Amino acid sequence: MKTLINILAVILIPISIISIFISVIIAMIFRQNTAFIIITVSLVFIINSIILFVKKNYKLFIIIFSSAAILLLISIFSIVLYNNYEKNLKRVDNYIRLDLYYPFDYIRSDANSKIAKLTNESDLIITNNFPRLDGATALFPLYSSFANAVYKITDTNNMFLEWIPYKNYIVTNDDGKIETVYDVASDSSYDTVYVLCSKTHNAYINLIYDKADLIFCAAPSEDEIEEAEDNNRELILTPIGKEAFIFFVNSENKIDNLSKENLKNIYTGKINNWKEVGGYNMKIKAYQRNANSGSQTAFINFMSSMNAENDIMNPDTSVAVGGMLDIINKVSEYRNRKNALGYSFLFFASDMVKNNEIKILSIDNIKPSRENIQNSSYPLANDFYAVTTKEALNKNHNIKKLIDFILSEQGQYLVEETGYTPIK
Repeated sequence: MKTLINILAVILIPISIISIFISVIIAMIFRQNTAFIIITVSLVFIINSIILFVKKNYKLFIIIFSSAAILLLISIFSIVLYNNYEKNLKRVDNYIRLDLYYPFDYIRSDANSKIAKLTNESDLIITNNFPRLDGATALFPLYSSFANAVYKITDTNNMFLEWIPYKNYIVTNDDGKIETVYDVASDSSYDTVYVLCSKTHNAYINLIYDKADLIFCAAPSEDEIEEAEDNNRELILTPIGKEAFIFFVNSENKIDNLSKENLKNIYTGKINNWKEVGGYNMKIKAYQRNANSGSQTAFINFMSSMNAENDIMNPDTSVAVGGMLDIINKVSEYRNRKNALGYSFLFFASDMVKNNEIKILSIDNIKPSRENIQNSSYPLANDFYAVTTKEALNKNHNIKKLIDFILSEQGQYLVEETGYTPIK
């Protein structure tokens, strides 16, 4: 029996040491709270102390066991305090009131509506065969104002929604393995939903699968172009306005300007501390958006223009976020995110989300003002589009009429009144 105990001690002690090392490595990779490391170490010490107890080395057992128990209790107490701190953490209360931009307010009166309106009757009135609209969240106030001005609908049940139900379809790679699972609107009753807000990627999918007729987005990603080609859909893009692609930091960051070269070097990992660009001595936490979102596509296009598309760092789980609101929330949080860097579009960040905790940066010493967007001096000004398909145009002639209206004086007025820069 004594021999067995000695063998166990010889085996378990090095295993315990290896366990400590592995727990630290795992914590570094997955960025777990330090308390979890201490818990792991404490449990390892307790195992060793039990071995010492069995071997009747009581003095050493009491020292190690007591130390481990104290560490364990402190760790558990720290986790409880930290979780309570997280729940009560003061954060900027950011959310988007899309209902303030709903169309058809001549039926559903709303004194708080922020939708842009014409001063006179619209030159175009559509009373049937309404084109089904969809698009990016940031452009919802704009295309909602188009529908509000042009569509004359007497029954607004299910006429505008912030989302649409989906069914799955599967895309396989060349080897026949499942590569991506998308969602496509399937319920035919939603064919009468005329104003959707499904976000950029879903809007493109709805257009490609004939669940939308005209969408309002940034240029499509390579995945979306490929999806259209695979489904024999010819995308037709009409520039209708300009918008600034912006980068922003926490308001307490002293940086006010970055060059395009700075941005390229930050997102390729060549610059990783703010002091390298004139800021505080702290590591840069460079956030990215999810693939195929409008701002991520704009970011990829920017990096491509800098010949750095293939060198972009893969974001770890702590700096990859979903929606545009998520990235603003992350950068603006009070929880020591003075080191954060994010990107979005100007109107969304400055008008749809009122947030005094982020600071929009100048790029190459040029501010993203409407004047600088219009005269193209701001280096990251991009067109946004009304996008349809050749197939949709052939089915509904009102789509072309609506696009022509958007490019008219009245349509461009609504672009400007919403807060964007007209294309003309």
